[in-house]
Amino acid sequence: MIPDACRRADARTRRGKRFRPKTPATVLHEVLARVRPKNSENANPVNKCGKVVISLIALAVLAAVFWGIVRSREPRYQGKPLSTWLRALESAIPDEDEGRVIEEYQAITAMGTNALPCLIKKLGARDPAWKTALGDLLDKQSVVDWRPRMAWQEQDTALQAFSILGETAAPAIPQLTALLTQPHAASAAAWSLIVIGPPALPVLREALTNRNIYGRECIPFALGHIAGDKRPRLPVLLDSLRDPDPSVRSAAVQVLGILQMEEDTVVPALVPLIRDPDLLVRRQTVRALGRFSRRPELVVPALAQGLDDPNWFVRHFSLVALAAFGPDAREALPALEKAAGSSDENIRARARRIIHRLQCEMWNGGIIRGPKATRTLALVFTGHEFAEGGETILDALQRHQGRASFFLTGDFLTNKNFDPLLRRMFNENHLLGPHSDKHLLYCSWEKERETLVTQEQFMTDVRNNREKIRSAADRLDERPDPEWPPLLPHELEAFRQRYGFRAATNHPPAPPQSAAPAGLSTNAAMIEPSGKPGAARDDLQPPIFRRMHSEPEFHYFLPAYEHYNREIAGWTAQLGMTLINFTPGTRSNADYTGEADRNFVSSQVIFDSILKKEREDPHGLNGFILLLHLGAGPGRTDKFHHRFGELLDVLAAKGYQFVRVDELLEPKETQ
Repeated sequence: MIPDACRRADARTRRGKRFRPKTPATVLHEVLARVRPKNSENANPVNKCGKVVISLIALAVLAAVFWGIVRSREPRYQGKPLSTWLRALESAIPDEDEGRVIEEYQAITAMGTNALPCLIKKLGARDPAWKTALGDLLDKQSVVDWRPRMAWQEQDTALQAFSILGETAAPAIPQLTALLTQPHAASAAAWSLIVIGPPALPVLREALTNRNIYGRECIPFALGHIAGDKRPRLPVLLDSLRDPDPSVRSAAVQVLGILQMEEDTVVPALVPLIRDPDLLVRRQTVRALGRFSRRPELVVPALAQGLDDPNWFVRHFSLVALAAFGPDAREALPALEKAAGSSDENIRARARRIIHRLQCEMWNGGIIRGPKATRTLALVFTGHEFAEGGETILDALQRHQGRASFFLTGDFLTNKNFDPLLRRMFNENHLLGPHSDKHLLYCSWEKERETLVTQEQFMTDVRNNREKIRSAADRLDERPDPEWPPLLPHELEAFRQRYGFRAATNHPPAPPQSAAPAGLSTNAAMIEPSGKPGAARDDLQPPIFRRMHSEPEFHYFLPAYEHYNREIAGWTAQLGMTLINFTPGTRSNADYTGEADRNFVSSQVIFDSILKKEREDPHGLNGFILLLHLGAGPGRTDKFHHRFGELLDVLAAKGYQFVRVDELLEPKETQ
């Protein structure tokens, strides 16, 4: 049955009188027609102007009433409607207006589901033709500074709000899904769906297979980061490795590397991508493969292929990944030897370093002994809350012209009582490295494979520790900063050829962040853009790259309690560092035990055990990492640091040199 109203409207349409509902403009027109003078041709021009003014005022009043009605329907927080908070959020700069941003986040969160109708309406905003034309016209001129607010701006502010609301915004999933087909809003809509979380997973899975969807490269990240069991998502991610869009393949590779699950399935799927035609995919593949340290028999041959890649960054990341495998990288030795003869200075040095590392001993992914070819040993000290032996130890090292490595906690570094020791460590050129910011136990003593911290907690802990070393260096290091010589003309030309802009001649330049490989810090410098991207000329790269980039400040990490597992070693590698531990076979690490402890070991026993190991080991203490503590506290009166100078005298008489960890583990050519 057709409603009577529809029948009447249809009848009027057939008679040529199409029925249309009256708009405010139509009503206004009819009102003005009724008050118009009968003889409008002879009307006074002044009257005409007055009518125009009256019309404009009436329109303004109607618009104000309409806007008031709309705003009255908006939810409010602290007396302000949602639109006000959205505008404030849009104009805020997070780094500069942090307080404002926090307040706006609180406002939108407080409104919660009440904000959804208004936000969903904003997602559906469309610009009429006249508004689009006006916007284009105003964009092409610079006289009038005003711009109309366009629909895409309304959508953007709404998308910002959805990203704040999180799972609360689940009712908006259909509208957000529709935006995935719009180029300007697709990535933001995908991000909003990611933030919504598990309710959006079915939509995201389906969108990943739809080639008409923009921003599909965001979806693999969603599948990897949304809470819940990620194993059912693995087939979707594996299928994405065959996607024709290289950005999707690259994202899927990166996520699979981060998740590090189902190695038996994932690694064989990743290996063929080492020869992918897209550069970004190949780069992400070698980095992802480096995370699967438990399958060296599959990963190492693939990374060896990466050493033959025509792109410098792929070769570089292949070497970085191989370095994490230690002795397990022996299968790549022919490729490494070839790379060690490369004309590329940086590639050559890294390859030689890995070959050097193949001579080291490892346990659970950490180096426990260096090469045994030379009569050198690394003296390693840890410090947390006690350091009563610090001055004695430094005096003995100075007397023998030896250098040592000190791995210190954040608590040690922020204790002002230790500043005199730290100043000596810096100024006498010893190595300082992280030991855990808060002296955390990372894995169980009873069940070694049981990790007691999350990856995020571990990363945060170590990063905080490193930052405190930097702060201590800024405060206490009195050594003069090294002076870089000006770049030579051929180096300047190499820089221009590679990066497309000229570098200042009085300072070592740094390329843009996009050009700098991960894991390497850049030295800031002034640059002059040329407007054209530079060609990646690998043959011009080596001499200048070494001077543009510095290695990460922290190469080595010794975990708290000298206790770790393979997972901790893998996370350390992701931070761009190598995990080390002491060489077993002596009792030196027991110098902290107190007389009342059941595991107490006297200084004499420790002294004798070190010399016994030196006599009985076929290689003596060559390549040894000998660990001691800076202090034991009041619980031990038999302090081993009183015997430390004597120990150095005996070992020096046997021809041993005392070096830093980096001097022990790095080949001579790269020092």
